[in-house]
Amino acid sequence: MLIEERVRAECDRVASGARPSELLSELGFDLDRITDKIVDRALTAFARGKIFIIVNDRQVTALDEEIPIAETTETVFLKLVQLKGG
Repeated sequence: MLIEERVRAECDRVASGARPSELLSELGFDLDRITDKIVDRALTAFARGKIFIIVNDRQVTALDEEIPIAETTETVFLKLVQLKGG
């Protein structure tokens, strides 16, 4: 699953000493103990429409959607945030 692979890759990267992405920084979890919980939280956010995934200029709409991946595949993860004000 694309979301799970992305989260686990980011957790592995951070565990190797790299600076966490903005998303993982916002989640604020201890990566060594709860990577599975971070994956669950990301999947829940996708199901609630708080995270969007765009693959080759097309929005992924279902968790079980098959996505062909190649070296030239472009993937964008977008997290929506509420704006304050009018």
